[in-house]
Amino acid sequence: MAQSSSDVTPLDYSRYDFKDPETYRLRIAKGLSREVVEQISDFKKEPDWLREYRLRAYEHFVQRPMPDWGPSLAEIDFDAYTYYANPLLEGESK
Repeated sequence: MAQSSSDVTPLDYSRYDFKDPETYRLRIAKGLSREVVEQISDFKKEPDWLREYRLRAYEHFVQRPMPDWGPSLAEIDFDAYTYYANPLLEGESK
C-alpha cells in the first residue's frame, strides 16, 4: 500500500539554516581592472617584478578575443566577480 503525500512527515532543516558572518581583512570590489590587480599586489606586498608580471598577464587577458571554438562564453560577465577576498581567521580582528 502506497503512502499518500499527506502521510509523510515534512523534514525540519531549520537547524542547518545558519551562516557565519562574512568578515574580511580585505575584499576587493567586484570587477577586474588594472587597479584591482595593483590593489591585490599591494595587499600581498609583492615584489615589483611580480606586480609587472601580473599586469602584463592582465593586459594579455584584456586584449585576447573570447574563444569561439568551444561553448559560448558570451554570457560571462567578468565584472560580476570578486577576484580577491582575504578572510579574517578565527580570533583575528581587523
